[in-house]
Amino acid sequence: MKPGTLPLPSAEVLQGFLKVLKPMVPASVYAIALVLVRTAQMLFEELVKKKVSVARLRRLLFGASTETTSRLAARAGSSGQTSGSRPSTAAR
Repeated sequence: MKPGTLPLPSAEVLQGFLKVLKPMVPASVYAIALVLVRTAQMLFEELVKKKVSVARLRRLLFGASTETTSRLAARAGSSGQTSGSRPSTAAR
């Protein structure tokens, strides 16, 4: 094992951990532990494949990127509006 790395326990060990943990904690805490264990397993499986990029890991963890302020400002600028301005209305 390289310095600074932690081995992931086997799936059987993790299942045993969850089985022991379940009666000891409230259901809400167990649900969080279950998600954490499954996420760790998924991430380590992807890393073992060695075909996953940092960008893909980021998307797996945090989802696809959403609109950013710079993109919205650029879009507003291309439509003739500046940020903060409102479309003109006809005089009544």
